[in-house]
Amino acid sequence: MGRPHVNQQKICKEKKAKACPSKRIKRPRSKRQIVVKKQFLKVIIPERALGPIDSVGSVGSAGSVGAIGQAGSVGTAGAVGSGGSVGAAGTVGTAGVVGAAGAVGTAGVVGAVGPIGPAGPAGIVDVRFTGSNDPVPFVSNPDEIPFAMIELTLPPIILESNQVVKLDAFSNIDFLSVQSYSVNSFISRNPGDIVTVDNDAVFQSAGQPNFEQVTVTTSLTWVDTPGPGTYNYSFTIIALAPFGISEGSINSRGFTALIINTN
Repeated sequence: MGRPHVNQQKICKEKKAKACPSKRIKRPRSKRQIVVKKQFLKVIIPERALGPIDSVGSVGSAGSVGAIGQAGSVGTAGAVGSGGSVGAAGTVGTAGVVGAAGAVGTAGVVGAVGPIGPAGPAGIVDVRFTGSNDPVPFVSNPDEIPFAMIELTLPPIILESNQVVKLDAFSNIDFLSVQSYSVNSFISRNPGDIVTVDNDAVFQSAGQPNFEQVTVTTSLTWVDTPGPGTYNYSFTIIALAPFGISEGSINSRGFTALIINTN
């Protein structure tokens, strides 16, 4: 809707204007129209020009910081959260260096000797043997009787009061083209203690023919009961050809001892 018409001269007088427009004022055509305009005059606010804007003043300095207020009361602790899941096991570390060995402890007290056990049953408790198959040839020197000799010796034998030793010995002696011969063999206990002997001999008178080949076998068996102690047993073989021999030797031989419990 357009702006209502007003009495410009009256307005100019009220504003005390220096000059008023000389515009011709139209008269209202009806009383009703005049009333409306008078009503508009009551509400219209005279317009005034705005003055120039002053420049902004400088910012004032900041005020001092106020004192810190009192700390509030501590709130109640929250509920404990549920435990987390167990983490995966870590990798095994490398083995540490082996420590030095500790000092050796002192030796304990030696215990008392136990009682002697009952004697074992009768029978063989040990066996000893020595022997050879290597030939031992006859020795023929000028002005000496041809001979061959060998001795077999067993390791030391220890006998208890209820033990005996059974001795077995043998030998084989060969003579080639011999007129007379002899073989002496014996078992001895310690040097000089002869426990058993075997002799085999053939002597021919002068002019008798030689034997082309002779084999002599000696065999000795003896059970010795010398009592408790340590003993050295040996078997000795001596072969002789008084009137000469073309060839001969002591061949296979052996010596055995059986240690036997008697009760």
